[in-house]
Amino acid sequence: MSSGVTSTVSSGHILNSATVLGGGTLIVAAGGSATSILVSSGGVLENFAGGTSINNLNLLSGAIVEIGSGVVISGGSPLPAGVSGVVLSGGTVTSNVIASGAVGIVLSGGLVSANLISSGGLVIASAGGSSFADTIGAGGTAILSAARRAAPLSRAAACCAS
Repeated sequence: MSSGVTSTVSSGHILNSATVLGGGTLIVAAGGSATSILVSSGGVLENFAGGTSINNLNLLSGAIVEIGSGVVISGGSPLPAGVSGVVLSGGTVTSNVIASGAVGIVLSGGLVSANLISSGGLVIASAGGSSFADTIGAGGTAILSAARRAAPLSRAAACCAS
């Protein structure tokens, strides 16, 4: 998908091998699946299909991955450096790792729980987003912006909460 192009994998369809370039968007709808997907800087992958519906995913620095309503990601691959992971309303991410240089964003209605924010990683829970029992590693950062609930955070080292 090149800049300005949005492509959707609908329910019952399978996409094999695609590259999402900067400015392009790939939407994997509920019931759809995709494999061998590369998302480059500025490219967006919107996952409404679930954690096991997208296989062999390669996220390059600057990529954005969104977890949509009804999707639960648990214990998947760490969010890599330079990548932004956005949990949309109704989406859930649990027991995952936000690596150094990666950013996790929880929007209103989204939920994250029991994640590890590594040194140099950042998690942001915006108003209406929920963050439960995350561990902030040494050098990791959590920013809570009037989040519905943000307790308890386990702190391995000093962390900033605004």
